[in-house]
Amino acid sequence: MGVVKQSHEDHQAADLGDQVTQLIGQVNALEVQRDDVVRANINYLRELAQLNRVADMLTQHRSYKQVMSDLIQEVQKLTGAKHIWLIEPNSKSEIRDVYSLEQNESKYDSLPLEVQDLAQRVLEVLPDSPLVMPHYDPTKGDEHFVAMSMCSDHYVMGVLCYCLPTSTNAVDSQQIRLVQSLLHHTTLACENVRLLETLSNLIVDVVVAMALAIESRDPYTGGHVERVTAYGMLLARHAGLGRSELATMRIGGLLHDIGKIAVPDAILRKPLPLTKEEFEEMKPHPVVGHQIISPIPQLAKAAPIVRWHHERIDGKGYPDGLSGDEIPLLARVSAIADTFDAMTSDRPYRRGLEMSVAREEIRRCAGTQFDKELAEVFVNISEEELLQTVATASRVRDANHRTDSVSLLDTLDLDFPANARGGE
Repeated sequence: MGVVKQSHEDHQAADLGDQVTQLIGQVNALEVQRDDVVRANINYLRELAQLNRVADMLTQHRSYKQVMSDLIQEVQKLTGAKHIWLIEPNSKSEIRDVYSLEQNESKYDSLPLEVQDLAQRVLEVLPDSPLVMPHYDPTKGDEHFVAMSMCSDHYVMGVLCYCLPTSTNAVDSQQIRLVQSLLHHTTLACENVRLLETLSNLIVDVVVAMALAIESRDPYTGGHVERVTAYGMLLARHAGLGRSELATMRIGGLLHDIGKIAVPDAILRKPLPLTKEEFEEMKPHPVVGHQIISPIPQLAKAAPIVRWHHERIDGKGYPDGLSGDEIPLLARVSAIADTFDAMTSDRPYRRGLEMSVAREEIRRCAGTQFDKELAEVFVNISEEELLQTVATASRVRDANHRTDSVSLLDTLDLDFPANARGGE
């Protein structure tokens, strides 16, 4: 009887040991799962932080090419790819532009055949979701070519292709997910850039329409605003001013005489020199122009050109009698451009001066009427370049030659007014 009891106790002890062993195994497994979950969550948080950083960076850009360049750089960081291409299609789903890791733009012919094939395969299938399933084509030994599309509302904006290092044995699904998220953020950034460029061009259209409407009232100054704008931009370039100033000069030049809307036709259209009294009626037009455009946030940076393009360095100009550096730089530029065009343009009561004579007059008035340094820069511009500027003056308002959309956006505040952005 004692032997049976002992045997029963041994079985119970053995069962208990097995249960303890199982519990220890389960605890160990749970600890491993816990560690895996913690690692997964840490990786997920890192991914979110990385994507948040990239998204924030992309939304700061207003250049389409800059967005594409940053996308390629970020893909390289994520994947370690040795070759990356961003292919932009046209409306017929044919390859139009190519951006690559080696250079911002490359030729279609330089694309490897594998990449051309993958890009066409992606473009031929319109995806159901903005994030397209990747396509793989390990056609060169152990190299992996990956392609996926950038999509917006069921239309393909571009195809990203990259070649993973030869040491890569398989395509990482987590990596693919990160790249897809990056493409989604890039698509949003590209849409924002294009919308802002559209807004920029729309504002230029409105500005041009306003300028031409005013100029149409004066039959004797046709093309004046275009030439003043072109001369002003030419002088600004020669003076070493940047894209910001050029963009502002473009808008300010086109609008510099908009205040003439308040000048009576009898004065504006008079085919004879103005009397002293008539000139006094003409003089308020810079103030009127300033009052028209200064309340418009998108045009505010051009307002100083409109108000002060008739000021003089010696303080004898109008409307405010500013002198020297009190006059904003671009208003000083515009004063030279405006006066030069007035001197070289024909009027019913006189012939325009030869360019060489007008340039000497600019030189003579340097330091009194005009900024001395800017006048020196202007008179040293060749007559050939001035003539070319006149010949192409209409391009400052031509939609087919708008290479300045981005600089307009960057410098003329062509976005939401400050109070609409939470008081930034």
